Amino acid sequence: MEPVLTPDEMAAVDAAASERMGDLVQRAGGAVARSALGLLGGGYGRRAHVVAGPGNNGADGRVAAELLRRRGVRVSIGDHADSIPADAALDLVIDAAFGTGLSRPYAPPDLPGDVPVLAVDIPSGLDGRTGGFCGAPWRATATITFAALKSGLLLGHGPEFCGRVEVADIGLSVEAEVGTGDHLTRALITNGDVGRCWPRRAADAHKWMSAVWIIGGAPGMTGAAALTAEAAGRAGAGYVLVSAPPTVGSRSSTDDGRDVAGGHLPGAPLPVETVVRSLAATGGVDGWPHTVADEQRVGALVIGNGLGCGTLVLDGVVRLLALSDAAVVLDADALGAGGARLLDACAHRRATTVLTPHDGEYEALMGEAPGDDRLAAAARLAERSGAIALLKGPTTVVAAPDGRVRLSSAGDQRLATAGTGDVLAGVIGAALALGEGDALTTVAVAAHVHGTAAMGGPATGFRAGDLPKLVGAALDDLVR
Repeated sequence: MEPVLTPDEMAAVDAAASERMGDLVQRAGGAVARSALGLLGGGYGRRAHVVAGPGNNGADGRVAAELLRRRGVRVSIGDHADSIPADAALDLVIDAAFGTGLSRPYAPPDLPGDVPVLAVDIPSGLDGRTGGFCGAPWRATATITFAALKSGLLLGHGPEFCGRVEVADIGLSVEAEVGTGDHLTRALITNGDVGRCWPRRAADAHKWMSAVWIIGGAPGMTGAAALTAEAAGRAGAGYVLVSAPPTVGSRSSTDDGRDVAGGHLPGAPLPVETVVRSLAATGGVDGWPHTVADEQRVGALVIGNGLGCGTLVLDGVVRLLALSDAAVVLDADALGAGGARLLDACAHRRATTVLTPHDGEYEALMGEAPGDDRLAAAARLAERSGAIALLKGPTTVVAAPDGRVRLSSAGDQRLATAGTGDVLAGVIGAALALGEGDALTTVAVAAHVHGTAAMGGPATGFRAGDLPKLVGAALDDLVR
């Protein structure tokens, strides 16, 4: 995991540094110069312009300018408020105006043509915490930041405006602010974390040791439950059971209402390994708790995918939460109408509970939109519910009630497709059923697997139905 700092934490790291600021600026300027030479493709004959601000970022840029001159680059330097000479045939502009501590809007001067930009710390005019606009930043080709990633590079407009991000070690220690290992206050999940943290089946495992039960698939929405079931199986669940609301789910001749091998929900074929059981066993919502009591062997429940909406659905979900001792993932319809009642039910559970809202579902739960500060929004939901809160977005934010946060930047616009969230719920359910490790890490790693898998699909015409098989392939690569 890579540590991620907020601007306030980075300021504290700078303040606690045992070395002189001048030495740190020299190292930072050297890192900027090396990155610039890489973008320029060499030194002699190249031209660069540095936009320098009044603080440490400006000092870094000025040091870089001097070092680039020594390598034969023709460098000009301008104040952050000065215009760039329009007649300059520049090969690179270095944005060293303001860093992550910017507190007022900043609009840089106009760029002379389509010249590449190297941003120092963060593109000037982006909020260092949220990635929101604090002015009108340039779109950087690359960004070099120091000591650790900053949250504004990963959130909001950060991924779009920062380009390729490089972290330079200049001798600062961040451990005092954010900790280490699984105790990191805030961290970005990497491919290596999947190999280290993804739970494995034991050599003597049997199917019930990693069983997932999906409760959803109402009439007209059966595809959601089918996607979740397929994803759970591809992510390693040893047994997948789907229970649909009354009138949905195949009936067999067996006494307990099961339809094994070849079970299906009308209109949405399930994998042949999936077992289907109707929730109507004892009649309506009243039968749900009895259904769960019969299946306490499952490792995780995934509730809400195509479940339907309404008071009766909420009643059933709340009662399931109270009865089940298994880990529970609440997604989609289980979130939309819950509000305070659902959050209270989550807070009373001892077992792991995971909430996976998009922005609209977050507002239904919390009574307010997440806003620009997605770190704070996810933390509020986790604290209020006592659950792990996974706030969906271009960068997924996963927060635990103890204040720790994990980020996943895997994936792209392919995930902006109906049904991909159902696949994510199945992957999380399988990961929780498989393992007994740190639940926050498990959920965040599952989100990273989901995003990484999507990158293996076609850029155009990608469908959620493509994703489960890609999950299995991604896990093969990442875990091995």
